[in-house]
Amino acid sequence: MSFNLLPLEEQFPALLAYLDTLTNENHPEEMRPSYLRRLVMEASHRPDLPRDKICRWLGYSYGIIMARHPNLTRIFSFNEPKFGEDFSGHPIVRASLQVLGNLHSTMLRRQKLMASDGDRPDSHYTEDNDHVSNLIEKLIEDAMLDAKYIGVNALSLRVGFIQGYMVSYHFLDVSEERNITRPIFHKAYEELGIRPPKSVAISKREA
Repeated sequence: MSFNLLPLEEQFPALLAYLDTLTNENHPEEMRPSYLRRLVMEASHRPDLPRDKICRWLGYSYGIIMARHPNLTRIFSFNEPKFGEDFSGHPIVRASLQVLGNLHSTMLRRQKLMASDGDRPDSHYTEDNDHVSNLIEKLIEDAMLDAKYIGVNALSLRVGFIQGYMVSYHFLDVSEERNITRPIFHKAYEELGIRPPKSVAISKREA
């Protein structure tokens, strides 16, 4: 069973148990198992946080793990059950689609840069770069197509997953992405009559 298809309360211990098997490597802090463990533990003890925010944190952790350990095909599934209801009018779904659109634009810019870099004699471009870029673009496009059918939680997990995957391959900076997405989701919370949550300190940086 893929972790993200478990009930949310069961995802915390499953993910923490898995993270306990990983060791820190020479990666930026936001990609290290120790950081992800603190993130998941904080999420599991903060029922006051909006559920979609918690799901994005979990999704981010899944994305980092899957990018670093591509053999783990079962940790995250993209076969969530579809609902008969159309969620496209939900403020969090609209905000998620805006964020996904921004991520898609980021990937298109990256692809253009990689293509122009590939024409240079001293280029470090490889087919692996192209494969990863195409994979992420496909993940974004599929998430946008499924957004209105899979519900807020599943969509939030996917958004976080894609962000984590992009961070793993240095297509995205955590601080820059946070500054872009925070006002988008805060606006959605205000539409829902929810007070936007304050920033949460996970380590030296905020999440």
